[in-house]
Amino acid sequence: MLRIAHTYIYLGLACLLPSLLAAKTTKTTTATTTTSTARTYDPCHSAIEAWKPEDVAEWLDTLDIDEFTIADFLEQEIDGPALLELSAEELKTELAVWKLGQRKKILQARSQLVACQRPQPVDAAAASTTTSNNKYTPWSCSDAPPRTTWSKLDVLRHWLLCGGEAPEDGALEHPDLPDVFPDPEEMWAVLAQGRMIRYEILGINLTLLTHKSDRMTESHVIPGLSKDEYGIRALAASVTAREPMILDVGGHIGTAAILFKKFLPAARVITFEPSPINRLFLQLNLALNGVRRGPGGVEVSHEVNSIPSMSRLSVSRRWT
Repeated sequence: MLRIAHTYIYLGLACLLPSLLAAKTTKTTTATTTTSTARTYDPCHSAIEAWKPEDVAEWLDTLDIDEFTIADFLEQEIDGPALLELSAEELKTELAVWKLGQRKKILQARSQLVACQRPQPVDAAAASTTTSNNKYTPWSCSDAPPRTTWSKLDVLRHWLLCGGEAPEDGALEHPDLPDVFPDPEEMWAVLAQGRMIRYEILGINLTLLTHKSDRMTESHVIPGLSKDEYGIRALAASVTAREPMILDVGGHIGTAAILFKKFLPAARVITFEPSPINRLFLQLNLALNGVRRGPGGVEVSHEVNSIPSMSRLSVSRRWT
């Protein structure tokens, strides 16, 4: 985290990805970290054919494959389609996987991966977690107010969390909803690819909507925040400014921004996320977790210069 006077800059997922991927080939992952990653990583939510070499490396890491083998996979640019075609002989001769046990582990895990490539529909996933999600929403599924009083976002929330009826396409034009995609059909198509995840991070219960192919949230973002690697608790306890400014650069789906606002309710929290799909989920996640979008809540933007005060900000070398 970078500190400038009373401004704290959190370098989010967009800034950390290159170093995370590089670290896989240069240092040994501890048993504790590997166990945590394997426990939360769910590869069944994306098509193997769409995997990049980095995705394959992430998957190998969950199998406790050594870092040198993972580095060889990255060097040979083994992506999803190549992974599907790999033979035992190629693993041995081309990728130097000399141990028979490791070759069998990779091939067996690949077979299991192919078998699970049937993503669960969003509404079914929401219905199966209704009871657990009730207490995290502004109102629960069982005691919701009369439907005639619902906003369009309430309809969407009820669909996502309670397995209710899907909102009509026109509902996505309501101003309560994110304005990332002006075309309702395009927004609807993105939401149809979503999935819900629930975690307790630093004592805060979060319900998050993300893309079904998103693996970084559960393999890197949530484990890091759960260990408080960015010192959110310490920052909340030590900050002296009445209204500190938190800049979340690379906001992804809003996990860090929501936590900052929960721990520092008086802070001005601004999150920058260039990806329109991530920004859509980010804005929905604010609503799902009771955080207002805009001044007083979390301000969302796709570029730093879009907020006047940010264009004049200069960065020092002081790190905390």
